[in-house]
Amino acid sequence: MFKTVEERLTELEFLVEKQAFQIRLLQNIIVDPNKLKLYNAILNTNMRESTFHALRKLTKDYELCLEQDLPISFGDFLRDFEKILTKDCKVKSKPDLSSLVPLWLGGSSECTGYSKKLHAHFYK
Repeated sequence: MFKTVEERLTELEFLVEKQAFQIRLLQNIIVDPNKLKLYNAILNTNMRESTFHALRKLTKDYELCLEQDLPISFGDFLRDFEKILTKDCKVKSKPDLSSLVPLWLGGSSECTGYSKKLHAHFYK
């Protein structure tokens, strides 16, 4: 099956955008080498920058709910996280959320994630 010029250009634009995002993540590792595991996990998902920002917003929204004492569940967070991550049709395989989410929220012993509060709430 042949692809149209438009389809090939769209795929090429996606590839350039993804690679630019990956380069920025790698540059951030140079600035903050403690984020190596987290950024490596992000790179392994093959996510786009727009997906990255949507996940950051989701994390902030859940953190805000936690601060306002609204009921939140880990299952809801995982479902929403996965929904955003797989919404992008370019993600080829379902990522392993059991390793990505703890890194995303809390980081590892060497680095920090994006929400220590949520990490403490969900993994207490």
